[in-house]
This record gives sequence, structure tokens and C-alpha cells, in this order.
Amino acid sequence: METIIIETLKIIAKSASERIFKSKDRKFKIDYSELESIFNRYLNSVYRWSEILQFIGMESPKDIDTDSIELNFHSIPRRFRGKNDTYTMLLSEKDIFKNRDPYIILGDPGAGKTTTIKRLIRILIREEPTDQNDTYRTPIVIRLREINEKKFKNIYHSMASIIGFPILELDEDTSKNNETPKIIFRGGADIKQTMIDILENSNSLLFFDGLDEVSDSIRNQIFSQIENLSLILQNTKIIATCRSGEYYRNLNGFRVLEITPLSEKQILDIATYWIDNPNAFIKSLKGLPYFDITDRPLLLTNLLFLYKRSGSLPEQPSLVYKRIIRLLLEEWDEQRGIKRISKYSQFDSERKLDFLSSLSFHLTYRIRTKTFSLGLLENCYKNICSAFNLPQDEAEQVAREIETHNGIIIRTGDGYEFSHLSIQEFLAANHIVKSPYSIVLKDYITLFPSPVAIAISISSEPSKWFAGIILNDEIFSCLNENNIGSFLDRLSYELPSFSIDSELGYAIIKLFNLFWSQQNESSNAIIIKLSEFRNVKESILKALHNCLIILKGTESDYLEIKPVWDRTKFPYFKPNEQLKLPKEIFLSLINKNSHLLRIVTE
Repeated sequence: METIIIETLKIIAKSASERIFKSKDRKFKIDYSELESIFNRYLNSVYRWSEILQFIGMESPKDIDTDSIELNFHSIPRRFRGKNDTYTMLLSEKDIFKNRDPYIILGDPGAGKTTTIKRLIRILIREEPTDQNDTYRTPIVIRLREINEKKFKNIYHSMASIIGFPILELDEDTSKNNETPKIIFRGGADIKQTMIDILENSNSLLFFDGLDEVSDSIRNQIFSQIENLSLILQNTKIIATCRSGEYYRNLNGFRVLEITPLSEKQILDIATYWIDNPNAFIKSLKGLPYFDITDRPLLLTNLLFLYKRSGSLPEQPSLVYKRIIRLLLEEWDEQRGIKRISKYSQFDSERKLDFLSSLSFHLTYRIRTKTFSLGLLENCYKNICSAFNLPQDEAEQVAREIETHNGIIIRTGDGYEFSHLSIQEFLAANHIVKSPYSIVLKDYITLFPSPVAIAISISSEPSKWFAGIILNDEIFSCLNENNIGSFLDRLSYELPSFSIDSELGYAIIKLFNLFWSQQNESSNAIIIKLSEFRNVKESILKALHNCLIILKGTESDYLEIKPVWDRTKFPYFKPNEQLKLPKEIFLSLINKNSHLLRIVTE
């Protein structure tokens, strides 16, 4: 198969070269065979480029043909869709070949835009056309990030340079007459007209990958020239890609598609290509709070990479949140050699993390929403922009930069939203854990407990954080059957790294006392699960060493605990406070140090 494809590429190169470079009215000062060889080498490089996908950390590249799946496209991008939109159609890769229209394919960072181009090239070269409009034979790929803004002349010059054709930068005759110098092929042929002839005579499918990756100083020129090129070409189809947030101006005549989030079937299909036990991976993933990030190929494949390397997903979700945030804010562009310059001084990835954390916190707890209008965004932005030295009247511009650079905030038909709820929760938690400890935590737990649970997990001292919440009477008073379940349930997923701490132990006893006595089975089950966390039982035992344990009758299923700690050291303990502890929990704590416990029988 490989040999056949290589021969096909040679035929394409030879056919195009004969029609263009051997034409009688072109007088090139270069051998025709050399031009054919240049074009053939370029087509081979495109084919090789389209074979693989890879990111840092992978032990070896993945094969596009066997390890990637077909993505779907919305016919109307999300920013132009309403809530009840009924006009959007789902299109496939092969639908793109069924007409002569130029396309722009939009997608968030890591959505699969470049991979889609590679798959389209494979279809073009390896498969027979299935539609009468599919007359394209020659893939020409212009990776726009490779264009040097300082050397940029026009899109025709860039295409010729990337292919490798011989170019004279200046036409000496016109320079002598103080006319604008032309950029020409060696031998005198006009580069613009020659490149148009090459595209048209080779029935090209011309890909412009990464409209968002072009330098700001030349972006408008490139947009305009690509738009103009699409109007000139008759036998060539143009397909361009762009991050959703960066598509801010219309290209006349282009149909705009947007890559859809991965479906559960697509997630399973990708997992099947990457690991030996995909069903086990999916099963373990469905029980985790960050399942939602699997709707992007980049984020899913990073999880698969972690799973394949260790045989399981990280025990603590916070490790995944941090990895994904770092990947989106910085590493994904770094891996591909792209440096996106912020228009705001010192608004680097670390400052963006703090800004996004503050914004997420305000939207989560002040406005209580995941989806927000431009008005709400501006309201929150004005409250926090001064802390980040950002202009007060540029909320929309900052949001667009964040969407373009990392896709954590995205534009929708009705406004904006965080791309994933789990990322929003982590960012809000990141703000909480960096803020002064306050009794307002009770409001956070009442309104939305998940970020508080995450904040405990990512804090430097999770035991102290958790104990501080439970042992503070004012905060503890907000806990009830309606919120304790979701708070502790999320905490059980976050698996904080508790240390052995007597205050933590007393906090767990206090929780048992409150909810065990109410016979709330769901809360009891969660608290029992919490007691199984690493170092929790040891912390309970350490707390009991400072308590008087009162054994009730043999038929009683609980015992009473009376703290005897020094109240000057632990002022949150009430005088003569007595708490109940399930006897089964107490018995599970018995160890070689149990003789040190103070136990009395009633």
C-alpha cells in the first residue's frame, strides 16, 4: 500500500509539473526535473506529516489511520446557535468533499482541528472519490505558524517558500526604476499567477492550518488574501482551521463548521485504540468528577496516557485538574512551538490562573452561575480587574484572549461559560484556598459545596482545613441533611491527603455524633466511607486518647465521648460536651495502644 501511495504522489507531482513548469510560455532558469523533484518531495512530506499524532510524554507516535477516529461537525458554530436551535446539522468528514465550497473548521484548543486535516489528507490520497464534486487530488498544507512575520510578503510567496520553489526576493529591473519590487520565481515568472496556476492545474485541496496561530501584525492581511484567493480559484478547494475564540471576522464565501464534543461512543472508540482495557477505563472514569473533560480529544488522550502508564487514573482528582489547567494554559502551545503573546503586560499563564480562579469564584458564589452574559462578565470583571492591572473597560477583550489562548472560557450563543464544570469548580477552589480563612465558608458550603471540598484537598494542610470547618460552631451550624451529603460525597472523591491529627479525629467524631443519631442512612454511609480515608482512623484514635470514653449497656450500638482537653488550647470545645460514637467504629480502632484509652462503664 505504501509503495502504491508513493507512486501516486509522484504521478500527481509529474502531472502538475508538466502542465505548469514545462509550458512553452514559461522560461524558467531551472531544470524542469528539479521542479518536479521539489514538488514531489513536498507532497511526500505532507503525506508523512499526515501519518502520525504525538504529544510530549508519549513513548511513540500514534498512527492516524489506526489510532484516531472521525469527528463530527456542527453546521452552525455554538456562538451563533440559540438554546432551542433546530437548524444545526451534523456533518461528517466525507461531507466536506461533496461540494466545492471553501470551509473554516473551528474548535477549542485540543478539539482535533489539525488531526482532522491529517485525516482529510489520508482520505484524499488513499480513497477513491465518492461524489462527482470530489475532483481534488493534491494536498497542499500551509501551517500558518511557520510564516515569519518579518519575512512575510504575501500568501503566494509564503506558499511557494513552504513548498520549496526557487524564489528571487527582488526583481532588479523594477528596483532600478524606483518601482515596487516584485517577488518572482527564478527566471522571471510572476509568483502570484504561477502559484494560482499550480493550484488550479493540480486540482489542489489547499489547507491553511491555524488561522489563530498567525502573528497579530499580519493576521488581517492573511485573512484578506485567503478570502481573495478563494474567489479566484475555480478548481481548488480551501479548508482552513481556527480556534473558535479567534474567529472574529467573516471570510466571504466560506462555510463555517465547528467540531462537536466527543460522544460517549467516540470516547470508547478512542480508548479502544489507546489501551487494552477500555471498558475498565470508562467504568473508573464515570465515577470521577472530571469525567466532563473527556469531550475533547486532547484532554481525553492525556487521561488515557496517564492510565496506560500506571494502570489506573490518579488517586486524587486534584492532580488531574492541575495537569489539565497547566496543559491548557501553557504546555499545549509550548509543545507545538507556539508562543501566544498577551496584549496585557505581565498577564502570563500564572496570572491568568489567578485571574480565572478569581473570576470563577465570583461567578460561582456571587452570581451563582456557570453560563453568564456579557453584562454579568463585565460586572464580575470590574470587581477584580484592578488586582490584575487590567483595563476596566476591556472585559470582552480579556475573555476573548482567554478563549483563544486556552479555551477555559468559551463563547456561546447566549454569552459565555466555563468549558467544563470540573475546571470551574477547581478554579473557584483555588481562589478559596488562597483567601483568608473565614466563617463565610458556611455560605460557600450552603450554596455550592464542591469547590470547598476541592479546596480542602489542594490545601497544604487538608487535616487542619477540614477540622477548622467542622469544629467551628458557626460554620458547622450550616451543615444539614441537604448539604452534608453532597459536601462529604465530593470530599470522598477528592481523597485529601490527611495527616494524623487529633483535631481531624475529633472533627470526624463530631460528624458521627450529628448524623449517626439522626439515623440518616445516606449520610452515615458517607461518614463511614470518610473514616476509611488514609490516617483518619489513626486521627480518631489520637483524639480518643484525650477523651473519656463511656461504654453504655451491651445492647447499645454506640458509646459516649467526653473531651477532656485543655480548653485554653482548644477553645471550640464546649464545657461538658458529650458526643456519640458508633460502637462498630470504635471496635475497628482497637490496636496495641488501646490500653492507653480512658474507658469507663456505665
